[in-house]
Amino acid sequence: MKKTYLKSMLRSIKSSFSRFAAIFAITALGVGFLAGLMSTTPDMRRTIDHYYDSHDMMDIYLKSTYGFNDDDIAAVRNTAGVADAMPHYVTDVMVKSADDSMVARIYGYDYDRLNIGKLTLIDGRYPEKADEVLCEEGNGITASLEIGDKVTITGDAGDTLSDTYSETELTVVGIVMNPYYMSAEREGSTKGNGRVGVLLYGTEELYLPLGVYTDIYVTAEGAKELDTYSDQYDELIADLTAALEATGKDRAEIRFSEIKSEAEEKLADAENEYRTEREKAEKELADAGKKLEDAKAELDDGKAQIADAKETLAEKKRELSDGRTQLENAKKELSDNEKKLSDSESTLADSKKQLDEADAQLKKKESELEANRTQLEASWKQLGAAETELAAQKASLEDMKKLLGEDDPRVTAAEAQIAQYEAQLSANRSSLETAQAQFDDGEAQLKSARAALEENRAELTSGQNELASAKKKIADAKNEIAENERKLSDGEKAISDAETEISGNEKKIADGEKEYADGLADYNEAKETADREFADAERKINDAKDEISKLEKPEWYVLDRSKTMSFASFDSNADKIAAIAKVFPLFFFLVAALVAQTTMTRLIEEERGQIGILKALGYSRSDIMMKYVIYAGIPGIFGSACGLAAGLFVFPSVVWNAYKIMYRFPTLEYSFIPSIALGASAVAVACILLSTVWAGAHSLAETPAALLLPRAPKAGKRVLLERVGFIWKRLGFNSKVTIRNIFRYKKRFFMTTIGIGGCTALLLTGFGLRNSIGDIVSKQFEDLMRYNLTIDLNSQTEDLDRLDAFLTSDRTDGSTLIHSEYGKVIGGKDTVEAYFRVPELADDYADFQILRERKSRKPLTLDDDSVILTEKMASILGVSVGDNVTLENEDGLTADFRVGGIAENYVMSYVYMTSDLYTSGFGTEPDYNVVLVKSNADAAGEDAETEELLGMKCVSSVSFTTSMSSSFENMLGKIDYIVIVLIISAGALVFVVLYNLTNINIAERSKELATIKVLGFFDGEVAGYVYREIAALSVIGTLFGLFAGIFLHKFVVVTAEIDSFMFGRSIYPSSFLISALITLVFSALVCLFMLKKLNGIDMVESMKGGE
Repeated sequence: MKKTYLKSMLRSIKSSFSRFAAIFAITALGVGFLAGLMSTTPDMRRTIDHYYDSHDMMDIYLKSTYGFNDDDIAAVRNTAGVADAMPHYVTDVMVKSADDSMVARIYGYDYDRLNIGKLTLIDGRYPEKADEVLCEEGNGITASLEIGDKVTITGDAGDTLSDTYSETELTVVGIVMNPYYMSAEREGSTKGNGRVGVLLYGTEELYLPLGVYTDIYVTAEGAKELDTYSDQYDELIADLTAALEATGKDRAEIRFSEIKSEAEEKLADAENEYRTEREKAEKELADAGKKLEDAKAELDDGKAQIADAKETLAEKKRELSDGRTQLENAKKELSDNEKKLSDSESTLADSKKQLDEADAQLKKKESELEANRTQLEASWKQLGAAETELAAQKASLEDMKKLLGEDDPRVTAAEAQIAQYEAQLSANRSSLETAQAQFDDGEAQLKSARAALEENRAELTSGQNELASAKKKIADAKNEIAENERKLSDGEKAISDAETEISGNEKKIADGEKEYADGLADYNEAKETADREFADAERKINDAKDEISKLEKPEWYVLDRSKTMSFASFDSNADKIAAIAKVFPLFFFLVAALVAQTTMTRLIEEERGQIGILKALGYSRSDIMMKYVIYAGIPGIFGSACGLAAGLFVFPSVVWNAYKIMYRFPTLEYSFIPSIALGASAVAVACILLSTVWAGAHSLAETPAALLLPRAPKAGKRVLLERVGFIWKRLGFNSKVTIRNIFRYKKRFFMTTIGIGGCTALLLTGFGLRNSIGDIVSKQFEDLMRYNLTIDLNSQTEDLDRLDAFLTSDRTDGSTLIHSEYGKVIGGKDTVEAYFRVPELADDYADFQILRERKSRKPLTLDDDSVILTEKMASILGVSVGDNVTLENEDGLTADFRVGGIAENYVMSYVYMTSDLYTSGFGTEPDYNVVLVKSNADAAGEDAETEELLGMKCVSSVSFTTSMSSSFENMLGKIDYIVIVLIISAGALVFVVLYNLTNINIAERSKELATIKVLGFFDGEVAGYVYREIAALSVIGTLFGLFAGIFLHKFVVVTAEIDSFMFGRSIYPSSFLISALITLVFSALVCLFMLKKLNGIDMVESMKGGE
């Protein structure tokens, strides 16, 4: 009996092994997926709990408005429930490295008693001197320095660094990891850009000037033995928190009394010191004033004496100047006279020479005249003789006339001769007279010339005498001028000596005046300083009195791990994984369970005859039922075991490694959680077994005779499409059969549609997640942000002209100034940290940042009545347009604003408002500390441009959106690992589900298919007969799955988001197409796998009747 029973069971497994294997695969996929993802969050939390315990992570940390002294620390250690307490220092301050300025959080530890929050030294050594520090290892978002790098503590304007730090030049000597800063996200800061940029760990000696500790780490007794994420741990920490708060109140009273008494004592000492110092200063000022008055009187006397001496000297200078003028005139006159004398000597010499030459000529002419006189006298004598002879001749002629007569030829000849002689003689007389006249003229001229010569000679003699006299006068004048020059030279030397003496006296007076002025300035400065210091001292004393009167009690802040960003962020993300694990795997599991239930239902339905035989042979209902329970249980149990073995390792590992981009995780500790592992397995097996029992109970309720008869096939019915004649008439026979068969078996239709649709929805959700993650970078940094360079400014004004030249050059396409600060937004149900952005020119801001609604893409504009929030933040706060939110800026000022718009945004949270709205809300003007720039630099030029800008003293930091987007792409791209696992799992489920449903479909219809073969259908036509239905059901299921996937994707995306990111809400058309294609391709592959089975249908065996 048992042997037959066992054979029957083994025969059922062998004859439907593919179905048996499908149950195994579906169970393994469903259990592995569900248990794996549900175990991920507990594994992650357990790993972190052990990580915290191994590093003695603090359970509570304390802060106080007055810091902590030794008595405070002792009181904390003595509080019930405190295992240990470690005081230390921590401050946020601006620092500058070789290439950047950033906010640094600097810790001061005593490394010999670093027993809470132990650091992991990765490289280098621990600090040994006050100017040595450790640096937190970088994580892609925050900076990391290298060993040997130097940083300078610069602080903000107005910071007195010497009151806090003993050193400002620090050297990195080691690289560490701190469990406190497990997350890549850093906590906010009131310094710089509002975010901590680098973590440094120094010694307590670095904080020597500070005096009191700023923080205390506390560990709780018994906390290590508890899971940090458990309710028991929360209760333990809540009790200890209450106890420490009570300690804080007690210590606050005592500390307040001590501080007030100390302050009053210091105030009394300050008042006494003020009075003493004031009396002393007033006496010193009075003595100094008397000395200055005496010195002023001496200076005035000296100045008067110098003024008199200058006046006398000026008179002497004037006399000397007049003498010099006269001397110069005399010299000039002497020079002119010497020149005249020289000219006269030359003239006299020429005149004497001319006179001598004239005298010689005159004497020569006198000799010639004397010769001419002698000759002329001789000529006159000869003429007289001739005239005498002529007279004689005339007498003779008269006598001849008388003698001879007038007509006698001899007379005539004699007359002619005498006439000729007389004419000749007359001519001679005329010539002689002319010569005599000439001689007389010459003689007169000679006499005149002689007289003129004698006169000129007399003048020459007189000139020579005058020249001799002038020479003597010139010689005398030269002697007189030389004497006067000597006197003038002596006078000038005397004046020069007097001037030198006066100059010396004036220098002494000037030195005295300078000394007096300096003394007076020192006196006035000292008096002003004293008055100012006295006024300051009086004000400080009055302020101190007011402060003492207004002195508030110290307040302790008792904070647990949940208040740290790393812990809270990790816990939030772990919750999101848990949320996804509750939805995505559950949907996955339901699809698998539904298909498994369908499989067993169809199996029992197929073996109705065997059930009838067993029942007829006398087997009890329980025995028969047990056969199918075992049939379903074996693959269910083994499938669950295999699914657990793979799922409990694969899924936590993938998620853990994906989140390593955001956290510095230790090695994941895998765990076996019975409630999850056994629960998932039990549910899976229970679903299969219950469906088996339900289907079996329905069949076992029938009689053996009824079971031995095949169930009557469902009656054919007219479908709705048949009523649409113009369509139905145009369909072929095969198409009509396919449509009728689909709607004839409605249960099969819905099960197949739901199975295929569920798998398609899972695929679409997986691909949609990839789209949503990919949208973050492209939409944020390409669509919304129109600028590509951000320049953070500091308070310095040096190099602003260089920056302006850069911004207005052709290297940029524009820039705009904004105010940016990190603050808090308090809404209806939560508080979110966000960046406040206040553009200087609201109208220009739209050219640099697109503000629009995501769904309608309606542009949003800034106005003076409301603020614009980013979408993710508005969702977290639960606010919408028209609601009010409270903003708290970095100075702690708060104001209420109305929400005027919800802007599309994917990275970080922002609040946008106009400058007038900011001013009216907070009562202070915005400080425009950031420049948004459209740079034309290519990727290669960005480094050079960054280096150039950082070289400007007014620039604190520079960032290009390309580097930011690359960082985010690298960070978010890792989440693809999770998505890929989801897609692969969903794809595997698609194949298994399609294979199983198709296999069931063929097995159920074997007789129908055999009948078709008997009717003459070829193998290909039989395959087409089945495949057309499978294709139609696959298309319908795919369409249904695509529709359902939209809603599943939306839920998963909203659940999986972290606060600082918003995933894209869109699913790309390609994702719809790929999801549908995968489903349809798997459907086609299943059809290929089933082709052999279709071709192998035995027409004879299949046509055998049960009867």
